Amino acid sequence: MSPPDWPLPPPADEALFFAAAEPRPDSPLVVLLPGAYGRPQDLVERGFATELRERHPQAALLLLPIDPLAVTQGVALARLEAALAPWRARFARIWLAGISLGALLMLAHLAEAPGGVESALAMAPYLGTRALEKEIGEAGSPAAWAAAQTACRDARELEKRVWRWLAEGGAQRLPLSLGLAREDRFYSSQTLAETCWPAERCFKLSGEHDWPAWRALWTLWLERVNFSDNEGNR
Repeated sequence: MSPPDWPLPPPADEALFFAAAEPRPDSPLVVLLPGAYGRPQDLVERGFATELRERHPQAALLLLPIDPLAVTQGVALARLEAALAPWRARFARIWLAGISLGALLMLAHLAEAPGGVESALAMAPYLGTRALEKEIGEAGSPAAWAAAQTACRDARELEKRVWRWLAEGGAQRLPLSLGLAREDRFYSSQTLAETCWPAERCFKLSGEHDWPAWRALWTLWLERVNFSDNEGNR
């Protein structure tokens, strides 16, 4: 699938916006965050924008860059919220999607402000270190681990904040889908998190932690969603 010829590409690390092909008064804005070191232009070149436009022409798309260093420094979440603010004035309906580290950042945003998002998708999320995964596993479940934790307000510890939110039912309170690849190197932590999701909102395929798997997960999600339905998914 060739990349679209709209708009003229800016520098690869800048945000990219694609207006809806068939705009409506209630057109949603889909905001997609790439994985670590992925760029908005990478998403375009791999067909994410084209497929959304072809399958759901009523939807607009915003591709935002993320900076792994900003995540480490604890400023990535504030940057994401600042980037979304002007778009909320233009679109009443905001959908979020993220890949790997972008999915972690998206989940952290939902943990802070879930009310501003209609629906969301976490694709192959990175959910923290092996040490954190081991700690949660040894507790017996995410809920048991969270019960022993104090509230985490450190902006540099997004992973713990996301796990606590998931354990407290965050994924149950809004249309939030989880897409996984079975050979993903982070699959063990992802399946641990999967226990916090409604089963009907989880889907899997064969693949690794790479672009082909993420592209396939995007396709599966686009086949499932209904942008005319405020419930978010069929």
